[in-house]
Amino acid sequence: MKIFYIDDEKILLDVFSETIRSWGHEVDTFSCPKEALAKLEEQDHNYDIALVDYAMPHTNGVDFIRELQQNDYFGINSVALFSALTWDKSVKEELIRKVPDAQARIAYISKGPDSLSELKIYLKAKLPK
Repeated sequence: MKIFYIDDEKILLDVFSETIRSWGHEVDTFSCPKEALAKLEEQDHNYDIALVDYAMPHTNGVDFIRELQQNDYFGINSVALFSALTWDKSVKEELIRKVPDAQARIAYISKGPDSLSELKIYLKAKLPK
């Protein structure tokens, strides 16, 4: 699968992208939301999945996902909000309020001790049958 991954934390971007590649997936990484959106707008990319960090400078993952949604997700099939923050009620409410189809389309993966196993399970579930 081809994966779009945005995270402002370079070390996490490097670690997770290398791990995802070791699982046999193609990954394009971005650390700046504006550059990432510009790339999506200019390029025929054919991404299957977007992994979006929640806490980024000048925006957050929910607002970034809203930009994706307003552009028909640029053809991206699945989106995961990827964050060290607890998946609490306020984050869920913000996502549902700002991205109307969030419950059906967006997954949440926490950055923590089980991140890689959660991510692997999520990606495996998204593989074409």
